[in-house]
Amino acid sequence: MSVSAKLVRNYQVEIKAGSHTFYSDEPTDLGGDDTGPTPMDMLLSSLAGCKVITVQMYAQRKGWPLTGMDIQMSLEKKKASEVEGAVSAGNKQVTVIESDITFEGDLDEAQIARLLDISTKCPVHRAIAGEVIFKKKGS
Repeated sequence: MSVSAKLVRNYQVEIKAGSHTFYSDEPTDLGGDDTGPTPMDMLLSSLAGCKVITVQMYAQRKGWPLTGMDIQMSLEKKKASEVEGAVSAGNKQVTVIESDITFEGDLDEAQIARLLDISTKCPVHRAIAGEVIFKKKGS
């Protein structure tokens, strides 16, 4: 799996992923041209999309009556000392991602609880939450 990103102009970036081409940019108040979502918006979009797809696949396999799903996500930086359960301490910044998920369909409370749990097992969630190692190509 790989993508390529190329600077087009100012802060606009052309991104190619497989047969798809799309753009990322910064808003005008940060000097961009606002021609696409910001990289952080794209990160949240990837996470939200992955959660929805993973939950849908699981519900289909189980034959559960999931007829719709909506997820709202936000991301903010906070001091570790302000976040309950943060591993880091003090003034170190941590990233807090909050999600609000609602399901449609004739689901019982146990199914809803399981679907919420399954949403945390999507590949993007696991990649972000797990250990990530950044390497230069060839090293």
